[in-house]
Amino acid sequence: LLFNIGNACFRMNQFGQAVFHYRRALRQAPRDTDIRRNLAMAMRQAGAHAKRPGRFARFAEYLTLREWRFAGGAVAGFVFLSTMILFAAHARARALAVLICGCLLLAAGGTVILGHHAGLSQEAVLTAPEAVRLAPGPAAEKLFDLPEGTIVRIIESAGAWSQIASGEKRGWLPTSNLLM
Repeated sequence: LLFNIGNACFRMNQFGQAVFHYRRALRQAPRDTDIRRNLAMAMRQAGAHAKRPGRFARFAEYLTLREWRFAGGAVAGFVFLSTMILFAAHARARALAVLICGCLLLAAGGTVILGHHAGLSQEAVLTAPEAVRLAPGPAAEKLFDLPEGTIVRIIESAGAWSQIASGEKRGWLPTSNLLM
């Protein structure tokens, strides 16, 4: 559905909205080459430049969040059972085994929570070309321009304005021109 909405937006020359919907579709189907190709095409049409993700980001985006949670749970369960079997024969080592397993389960749980929050990071897509300003408000000094379809990170919001980061650059944009 999100892929089809992205296609409809693209056909109507709403490239920022197309980028937004393709990115959401990609979160649900991260290995879909059609979505990746259309996202790249929409960003090119909008004049937005995507920074190539690093190796770790590409690896992290290979699975959906649900698949990562399952994998983390499976690994934690395997480690827990292996540790319990290994140390079950030695009475003294049982306390150590329980401590190790507890730490591993906490670490796995923390990884799932961090992964969840990373998936909900405050990224937004610019729906129209916009001047980024030094401070909130239309009278503030213009710093630079961003094209429609640019992916930005939201730092904070103040009323109808949001402070954003685009690469190393920071500034303020009207929140109404951002899709989150």
